[in-house]
Amino acid sequence: MSADPRCCLRHLAVHLEPDQKFLPNLEEERRSHPRDPIREGEDVEHFVGPPLVEDQEPRRRNLAGYGRARHDWSRYHVAQCGLKPSTAAPQWGNLTLSRMLKPVEKQRVAEEIAEQLRSLILGGQYPPGSKLPPERELSKRLRVNRASLREALKKLEHLGLVRIRQGDGTRVQNFMETGGIELVQHLLPLAGGKPELIRDLLEFRRIFGREIARLAAARSPKVSADGLVKLRELADRADKAPGALELFEIDFDFYVAVAQLSGNQVMLLLINTVRDGVRGFMPLLANLAAPGEIVRKHHRDLIAAVEHGDVAAAGRVADEYLRMGAELAGRMGGKPELQPQPLPPLPD
Repeated sequence: MSADPRCCLRHLAVHLEPDQKFLPNLEEERRSHPRDPIREGEDVEHFVGPPLVEDQEPRRRNLAGYGRARHDWSRYHVAQCGLKPSTAAPQWGNLTLSRMLKPVEKQRVAEEIAEQLRSLILGGQYPPGSKLPPERELSKRLRVNRASLREALKKLEHLGLVRIRQGDGTRVQNFMETGGIELVQHLLPLAGGKPELIRDLLEFRRIFGREIARLAAARSPKVSADGLVKLRELADRADKAPGALELFEIDFDFYVAVAQLSGNQVMLLLINTVRDGVRGFMPLLANLAAPGEIVRKHHRDLIAAVEHGDVAAAGRVADEYLRMGAELAGRMGGKPELQPQPLPPLPD
């Protein structure tokens, strides 16, 4: 743990708030000719507010020539068909469809399309009940074939973000009613505008952690010796962890091992899903954890409670430790929405 963990929280906005200077400029469409025949903004329904652009790696320069060649061919094809370029594009203030979407390269086509549309939906630019532009318009704007676009839309449907119906197009769903836990990893980058998401994640961690600790202690007669050995090995590794990030990762693995001792397969699968979702945000979350000596002591105390079957002690040790992390985030984050909400007390 750093000497002053607040130094990392001062830069919280870098991790949580979408900063336009770090986002791609979607107004640059790589047009090699000003008379691009693509009609901007056509067939868009219910677009709300300034778009949230997907956070992507910059385009590789060695593919720029390929993109221009495709663009030149498209312009030639339109000219041969006798189509005329549009003279004016429908706008929302100073925004056009060109600021919402950008052409994608051949590699990872479907994934990149899904990333762009997912960011717009989760950011609120397409609210529940609105419709995405028709496939024809989207494929034209993104300069991809419709097969790749349909694959991307299926990914969004699988996440519970859209519903695809023949004759109705692609309509945005209320993901709080249709989405799953895997959306957490996509929502966390947007938490600058919704800091309560961090609060809710830490609250979930506290509730989940204290309950699996109680279950592991209650089922201690059935706990294998190997399970307790694994907990002690993780506690030994935590004693030697050189920094906050390494300690936080070991602590996460420690609670995965506790979940294994609880004997509940669904809880184990759930914690695996959460771990995969927050893996990229561990450097931030590590600075919202308790000091290292408290982390290490609570490991030893929790192992003792589980080994002796002391359900009340196991729940209390886990709850006090995880509550401390939530309260630390509330104090250091500087936003009232980060303050933890009270939880019902543990049973005696």
